[in-house]
Amino acid sequence: MDYIIKKLWGENAAELHKSSKNIYDDFIAGTQQAVVVSAIRSPDFNTTDKLIELWQLLADVDINVDRCGSLVWELKKFHLQILEQKLLCSRKKMIDVVNAQFDFLKSALQFYICQENKTVIPESSNDYAIMLESGEYFSILGFWEIICCRIFSCVVDSLSSEWICSKSIDLSNLVLPKEVKDKNENEVFNHLSSRLAEVIEKNVAWGHIPVLSWYMWFFDWWIEASIWRGYSDATAAACTVWLSRIWHEVVLEIQKSVPGLMSADPRILDHPEDAVVLWQLDYLTAREITWDCWAQAKLLHHQALRSQVQEAGVKIHLFDPFSWSEGSWIINRHILDEQSDCCKGVSFIWGRKDVIFFSISSGKMFENGILSRLFWVVQNYFWVDIVSASESEVSFTIDGNWVKTKVLEEMITKLRMEFNMPENSEMEFIEYRRHKSLIFCVGLHMRDHIGIFSKATKVLSDNHINIEIASQWRLQRSIIFGVDEKDMEKAVNVLHKEFIV
Repeated sequence: MDYIIKKLWGENAAELHKSSKNIYDDFIAGTQQAVVVSAIRSPDFNTTDKLIELWQLLADVDINVDRCGSLVWELKKFHLQILEQKLLCSRKKMIDVVNAQFDFLKSALQFYICQENKTVIPESSNDYAIMLESGEYFSILGFWEIICCRIFSCVVDSLSSEWICSKSIDLSNLVLPKEVKDKNENEVFNHLSSRLAEVIEKNVAWGHIPVLSWYMWFFDWWIEASIWRGYSDATAAACTVWLSRIWHEVVLEIQKSVPGLMSADPRILDHPEDAVVLWQLDYLTAREITWDCWAQAKLLHHQALRSQVQEAGVKIHLFDPFSWSEGSWIINRHILDEQSDCCKGVSFIWGRKDVIFFSISSGKMFENGILSRLFWVVQNYFWVDIVSASESEVSFTIDGNWVKTKVLEEMITKLRMEFNMPENSEMEFIEYRRHKSLIFCVGLHMRDHIGIFSKATKVLSDNHINIEIASQWRLQRSIIFGVDEKDMEKAVNVLHKEFIV
């Protein structure tokens, strides 16, 4: 491979020093690299949440100055502890970097608090910024991304090789031209990709490793739907598309503290060791796993699976560089089709709890445009997962998390008004059932394997699990069953045993 874009996790601060070994190994192999990092955090300390709390305090009319100072001290203390306890390389330069950054933050906050007319970027834009004395905006979230970027740059510089050096790159000034704001999301992504490639090309040389923070603020008109917090995968993916036009082969490495995408969540299997790593997937199957099923989304965000990345021929490698597993490779389907030993048939089983099943029965269901009218009402309340329809009845499911009964009843009232349906009728009715689950069976070329649907229904029936709703993709890449919530874990286990083990 010619170039690797590495996305390193910030969730496990203890692993930061280990990541440098992975960089060193690829350097020895002669591969050019760039690194995208996110804010340092730990299981017990979520820096992003602390930063949002700080911004909310600053946005109040009466600012709680003491609490602001306490939050800043907590954040500084956390970073200094990470440097002291977790990083095994020379720390003096890093401590100087952290102290300098926090000194700047304190002066910025003091100026802002003393202003009579305080200016902030509203929360809806996801920028969380305040105005400085210079008239420029200062991003609260972007500030911590820059700290992490500079810390990791110090980590790279501490490697035991005089030939390796790094350059931390602040992307907060990477603002797209005004005319781009009128473009659609794909055009913006392509333009962003070209700008990132220019930055990397400008700063790369043999032994020189650009270290980029993923956060690019002032993207409020696009970032909320496309990147936003926690999804540095998207920035790393954007780096790869335009680079692939310059370099022959570009690989996107998503480094996590997990071995890869798994055949099931080991935590709900009776025998966790039965979960296997999906070592090769095509883009559509990976997208189905990480997005449509809401499963393992924290391992790989769906923005890394954009069509532009696939069309560029970028291979995605999701893995733990310090694990025995080789991880999961996501590549183009035509390459998998040429390989007889790749994963085909059902390769992934997943279950999601707290789902609500809806059923609407009416003699009007055959009328033209009835479904568009139905879901026009529903879209104002909920996001529909799957739909099953007959001549006189339509069933669909929604995610039941945080859904209040009052809101459900309000939607039902609107539907009755829309279709002029009586409240008490055996012929025309609307009903819903809570505490249900969806079971997903996902894989490549499932339609080429005879009897997958019948095998699944039989194994569920043999284990006394009632199927209340079913949906099957035309390409049979995904089969979804609706069952009672109490049967969810049992269903995942018996299906995993049938198709995977």
